[in-house]
Amino acid sequence: MRLFWLEIKRILSSCRTKILFLFVFTLSIIMPYLPLSSVRRIYYEDPRGKIVSLNKRETLQCEKKAFSPNNGEVTAKKLKKALTIYQNYKKRYPAAEENSFYKKDYFKEILPIQPFLEILPISLKNSKMYENKNLIKSQLKKLDSFYKQYSQQTNHYIKIKYENEPKIQKKAMKMNAKVKTPFQLYFGYRAEVFASLNLFISLLVILCTVVIIPTFSNEYETKADVILRCTKHGRRRLALTKIFTLFVCLSALYLVAIGLYLFFSNSLFGWECLKTSVQMIFSTLLNATVGGMLGFFVFYGFLSLLAIISIGLFLSAKCKNSLTAMMIIFVICLFPSIGSKILKVGWLICLFPSAGLGGFTEEAKNTLFCQLSNDELNFLHFAQMSFWSPYVMMATTAFAIPIFIILAVRAYEKHQMT
Repeated sequence: MRLFWLEIKRILSSCRTKILFLFVFTLSIIMPYLPLSSVRRIYYEDPRGKIVSLNKRETLQCEKKAFSPNNGEVTAKKLKKALTIYQNYKKRYPAAEENSFYKKDYFKEILPIQPFLEILPISLKNSKMYENKNLIKSQLKKLDSFYKQYSQQTNHYIKIKYENEPKIQKKAMKMNAKVKTPFQLYFGYRAEVFASLNLFISLLVILCTVVIIPTFSNEYETKADVILRCTKHGRRRLALTKIFTLFVCLSALYLVAIGLYLFFSNSLFGWECLKTSVQMIFSTLLNATVGGMLGFFVFYGFLSLLAIISIGLFLSAKCKNSLTAMMIIFVICLFPSIGSKILKVGWLICLFPSAGLGGFTEEAKNTLFCQLSNDELNFLHFAQMSFWSPYVMMATTAFAIPIFIILAVRAYEKHQMT
């Protein structure tokens, strides 16, 4: 135990570690506000006839307040009412464009139903159909089967993507059938929040490599290991203590940083939004609320962190200098994001412990956020079986942790023998 506390003191007293912690905590406060860039600013006419512009945060709060009476279960009745209001509004202002709405009626009529208008095409199949000025009963009738239409369209997409793969079709449709309906909608959260969280976790994991790499390789360079290996517990026990200490310190950093990120994010977009069905934000086969999806991201990120720590420690014990180990670990972290621009997301990319991390470029399709979306639906084959790519990413990441811990200890012991 004394050795453990000495290692804790050594890590926390490092200037490199202090800078890292400060930088991570700064990011955890700043990055929750990045998704605000996707919020469309509102312009409106005040009682004096002056056009007033709201900033993005004010716009978000205005939208949330306007929609709050409609929070809760998404019903056919609410959707029908939204479609009727919208078409009546279009009759009065036929030339109005959504990006420049500032009529007084917009705040009273359209703003409270805007989220419903965005999901209407799911049932009406054609994104322009609901804008028809001539409201007909058949359009309203279609909304009675909104959830059936949603399920059918998802299954239709699965059939097209995996036309010659009946087993995958069956598995994907089974997952789709488990999606709980009716959906819940508490307006506030948007898809960009998940993309931002994915990016934050990726940056956090990569930054932690700065603390990991010098653990063993720095002692090789300074020849400190020559002294340590001569002590009573300077071999396996020392290696295990160093590994355990890093796991504790960086796990605590991760949990605190993620806690801060989610606190600021939920305070900005609304804690009540955690009850929203994730299908109201982006299409996915995962049956979860926004809160559940955030938990999924956090858990995967935690596994990725532990896996990268394990690999980094193995490289630190194997390489004779820190620079070589640092370059290799950066390649491991960045390859899935860069490789997905050239290669299809398959076993080669999913086998990397950093497979779901990334988001550094718009073209990267490997991120956990993209792979959870039906737009990037991927099932990987193995013998006669197939597996959904997010599950493969989590399994390979979890599998890498014990393997590379054992390899790290063995590599350190071998180095002592030489």
